[in-house]
Amino acid sequence: MPRIHGGISTAMLFSSKRILLNITNRGGPLRVQSASASPGRASERKTSDLVREQRRFGNHLYEMRKKHQKFLTDAREKMGEETEQLKRDMATARANIMLKGQDGFYRIERLRPTIEDMGEAYVLSLNIPKHEVDQVSLSAHGRRIKLTASRRFEGKIMPAYGESHHTRRSEVHTREFPTKDIVASDSILRHYKDGVLSFKILKA
Repeated sequence: MPRIHGGISTAMLFSSKRILLNITNRGGPLRVQSASASPGRASERKTSDLVREQRRFGNHLYEMRKKHQKFLTDAREKMGEETEQLKRDMATARANIMLKGQDGFYRIERLRPTIEDMGEAYVLSLNIPKHEVDQVSLSAHGRRIKLTASRRFEGKIMPAYGESHHTRRSEVHTREFPTKDIVASDSILRHYKDGVLSFKILKA
């Protein structure tokens, strides 16, 4: 006959190797846990946690890719808009240049003097009206001669009573000439005759 220990037979204690009895004396109910089931549940929890982590990572990666794609799309659209605006601005600028080129007010007038080496001095001559002689000046320094001519115009028209139109224009033309010899900046002679303004610049 099997022996009895505390109301539980020996056969019951050893009938199953897979069952672990946890008996507590705290007045609570008898708790029975399966020794072989615990590792399986732990493995299932680990697998479930890993799946959830992979899912979170996948969602995070998807969101990052979506934001990156949106950034690239926005950047391409902005670049395209800026490129088109630049093309329009350049076309407008070209049109304005062409219009100004047809307007005499915007045409660049060139000074066309002549310069000769007379041995001891350089002589620069310029055809110019008498009323503009005072607007022409010349300076010399080192091996360079600089000619400057300025023109100013101011007009007023009154086509009807109480109405008036004012016009003001100012132009400054400058031209520089290199010289082989050093010139004397304080030795410049000026002469005007028969519509020709001449400057004699002595060499240093």
